Amino acid sequence: MKSSAPSTSRQAICPICHLNPTKYTCPGCSTPTCSLDCSKEHKSRTGCSGQRNKAAYVPMNKYGWGQMMDDYTYLEDVGRHSSEWKDKAKDHASFKKGKGKREALKSYLETQGIDMELVPLGMSRRKLNQSTWDARFQTAYLTVEVKSHSGTSTTTTITHRHRLDVTLESIIAAHPSSWCTFRDAPVDLARTLGQVLKGKSFVEYPVFDVWEERPRKLGPGVMKGMLSGYASDEDKTAERGASKAPQGLALLGAYDSDAESQDAKEHQSSASEVEVDWGDSDGDE
Repeated sequence: MKSSAPSTSRQAICPICHLNPTKYTCPGCSTPTCSLDCSKEHKSRTGCSGQRNKAAYVPMNKYGWGQMMDDYTYLEDVGRHSSEWKDKAKDHASFKKGKGKREALKSYLETQGIDMELVPLGMSRRKLNQSTWDARFQTAYLTVEVKSHSGTSTTTTITHRHRLDVTLESIIAAHPSSWCTFRDAPVDLARTLGQVLKGKSFVEYPVFDVWEERPRKLGPGVMKGMLSGYASDEDKTAERGASKAPQGLALLGAYDSDAESQDAKEHQSSASEVEVDWGDSDGDE
């Protein structure tokens, strides 16, 4: 009678619960488990991510169809992410050139109620502007232009790196009796740059006008009013000349009327003499 040999093959038991046979293998560390609960317990105990090491070496005697598909998927992921990395590299390069800082400055000023219009690269106003955004200190620095009007001459001064919390007195060197305007509107030099620009708009950087005295008229005619005040002597001379011209013509007109009236009188006298002669001739007949 043949005796059957005992079977040496025995199914592995789950190392997590030690009750059920294993069914699954962790892709990250190849630990066998029997269920989803045991797989989660395994990850919480060991800190395993459960993700396959895509760059791990697989010997040829273990390389099969599954490993080939995993490598193919890995190469597809690399190709898809390479385009994203290229776009990020372009954005980083443009940021280093200053484009990103300008956009960041514009966005920050919008949060403060200030509208900053940017012009294309190559324009003179863009070249003069050194306004920037300091990401480290979260601070905006603006370029400011000041036009000082004295008589018929104008002096332009451009300064840089002015924070929004500084007062205009520290930016504009003006006499206490001077008059400062921004876009034809009067401004208080005791206020900060951010307070003055709030609710306003400008192109690249703000421009302030400083006058020696308060203009007689604000608005679009400020410059005309100031210049007319300084050139009032010439204007008055021209006005006096213009006012005298009609008077001279009127005198000439009066002279002409007197002459015409004298001629009319002489004509009437001659006409009356003729009528008298005609009357006499009729009487003789």
